[in-house]
Amino acid sequence: MSKSQNKTGCTLSGLVRTSLKEIESQQYGGLSREDVWEWFCAKHGVTVTKATFVNLLYRARKRAKKEQIKKAHLAGLSVQQVASLALSPQRKSSSSVNGKKEQKSASEEAQNDKISVWRARKAELEKSDPIEIIKKLQKAGKIKA
Repeated sequence: MSKSQNKTGCTLSGLVRTSLKEIESQQYGGLSREDVWEWFCAKHGVTVTKATFVNLLYRARKRAKKEQIKKAHLAGLSVQQVASLALSPQRKSSSSVNGKKEQKSASEEAQNDKISVWRARKAELEKSDPIEIIKKLQKAGKIKA
């Protein structure tokens, strides 16, 4: 029985994701995909076709890239939040203070726009909910309960 089959929660995708750094380093070292595929099957004791391995590798790289982008985005957000909170106690000139107020108001407007879009979508969902439609029709007397 292969390693992915005898352990609960251990899938082929998971094995490829956990071995991704080793796989990448071997490929950058000059090994072919076929050599890396044979190494992977031998290391983990699994039997997969080369095409399946290539597909799993593609998906693992895609997921790693998505996670890297997500981390960078979250890091950017946290840096922006910290920068806005960590203002120096020195007195600023009026032009720089007004500039920050304009930036802050622009970000607040963007936040308010997102909230209003969310509220509009929520209202649309409530309108399209079949149960809500039935309740409204019952209140209007167009259908009976």
